[in-house]
Formats: sequence, structure tokens, C-alpha cells
Amino acid sequence: MNDFILQANGAETGAWVLLTTGKVKYGPSAAHIRQLIAQGIKWGGYHVLVPSPLDRRLVADQSVWYLQYRNAIGDPDLPDLLHCEVDDPNGPDHLAVAAVEWMMNVEMHTHRECLVYASERTAGKLPGYPWGRKEWPGE
Repeated sequence: MNDFILQANGAETGAWVLLTTGKVKYGPSAAHIRQLIAQGIKWGGYHVLVPSPLDRRLVADQSVWYLQYRNAIGDPDLPDLLHCEVDDPNGPDHLAVAAVEWMMNVEMHTHRECLVYASERTAGKLPGYPWGRKEWPGE
């Protein structure tokens, strides 16, 4: 599986499960999530952002697709996570703006703050934009 795992005292306590990449539903996540829940493990969904230099609507479409799939599975225990470390041909500034657009749309619909997992190069562009957040998870 492509999970990000949370551990405490050597035991798995939570997992972010890959739900979507770009505009592609990832796969057997619903069954995997049911297994996590049955084991008492908290879960959250994550999306791998695929930027498009040609079409700005693609980012909004990705967040809508993610929300549709996430909502069909059920409300996660952990915050939604955006995996954002792919190379954008337009550079890290463009990728950072796309990441913020994705998170704003998800947060508007879930009323919960997202987390972002980003390369240091991209994460450095995010603090203070546009909410004034002080810290972002990342490498």
C-alpha cells in the first residue's frame, strides 16, 4: 500500500491512504480503509497533486474528484493530506499556488484544515500564503 503511517510505541495508530492522483481514483482504498477501521486504526485520505501548466482548472478538478471519492468512503478521522512534491515545469512557485488552491477548495467543503506533505523547495513557498499559517509539514 502507499500509506503514510503514524506509529506510537511501535504500534500503528493511524494511516493516510492514497485516494486519488491527479484525476485518477487510486484503487481499493475503501476495502483497505474498512480494514484499518476494524483494527482500530485512524485513517485519513491523501491526494497526489499533478500540476498542469496548460490548464488551471485541472487543480480545481482534482480537488472536486478527491472530495467526491473521499465523501463516498466516509468522513476520515485524520485531516486531509495533500502530497505535493512533483516537479512542476513552471517551477515551485506555480506548484505552491496550485497546492494552496487545492487545499482551499477542500477546506471550504470539509470545514477542516488540510495538511501538506511537500518537498522543502515547495514548502518554503507556502508559509504565510494566504492564511498566515506558521508551519507546514514536509521533508
